Amino acid sequence: MKKFLIVLVFYISMIILLQWRYFYYGGNPIYFWLSAFLVILSIVSLLGIRSGLNHFLFIRYICKNGVSAKAVIKDFNVEYYRTKTYYPIIQFCDTSKISHKYQSKVGMSILTPKYKKGLKVKIVYIEDQPSQFVIIPAYYYQSLIEIFMFAFIGIPSLIASIILVIR
Repeated sequence: MKKFLIVLVFYISMIILLQWRYFYYGGNPIYFWLSAFLVILSIVSLLGIRSGLNHFLFIRYICKNGVSAKAVIKDFNVEYYRTKTYYPIIQFCDTSKISHKYQSKVGMSILTPKYKKGLKVKIVYIEDQPSQFVIIPAYYYQSLIEIFMFAFIGIPSLIASIILVIR
């Protein structure tokens, strides 16, 4: 987290310095403001990439350190924010044969398949914290799509803002 913030502050400082130099030496103000907009867009994208990467690393941690089990989709909690998002409620038995019923913390939208009630799925959960689980393989795909989506917006914005200022 600290390394990411240091890189972000360095990036912002570098762009501001380049923009100031460009504006001070008679650059076109339209390019300056366009570059500032692209900087803001790229910062938002970098934060989105970080969020997707954290999500992916969380899933990977659970998959590496967790216990595999079969679960049944019991129900869904549906939320409407920008899109219709399904949060599956699953039921499974742990290694001690204790039944658990939890709602997923990660929702499923149009990017991931919607499971049907009663469907048996494979999950991986942390043995000490059975509420920390992932449904395999859907959550992997969701975090990777999130990373690539933000990278598709952020990296071109970053390059364009630097080109506009250096030009």
